[in-house]
Amino acid sequence: MEFQQKIIIAQRTNLGYYNLTSILPEGDAMDTTRLSERGQIVIPKRVREAHGWEPGLEFVVEDTGDSIRLKPIQPFKRTTIEEVRGCLHYKGPRKSLKDMEAAIAKGAKESK
Repeated sequence: MEFQQKIIIAQRTNLGYYNLTSILPEGDAMDTTRLSERGQIVIPKRVREAHGWEPGLEFVVEDTGDSIRLKPIQPFKRTTIEEVRGCLHYKGPRKSLKDMEAAIAKGAKESK
């Protein structure tokens, strides 16, 4: 089964509350929900299960003008220093901790 991205949109109604809708691939039913007085919304169970969203998952809320987009926050995958050291782009001999501490002290002294 191929996964298809679904977008969740909240639109303000004439009555002052928001309807949360999930735009699903063609042929799927549209889900709706309502904003509570406390500012809470319930993402329909079918949508949560389709995405594997569990309680406590955090979302980025993007205001798109007449609607919002909810995007789950994906934690960074665990990495090692060996995996990321290539992004430093330093060309030259390795520096010791003593060299680095001396450079920091020099920079702090010069910035006073």
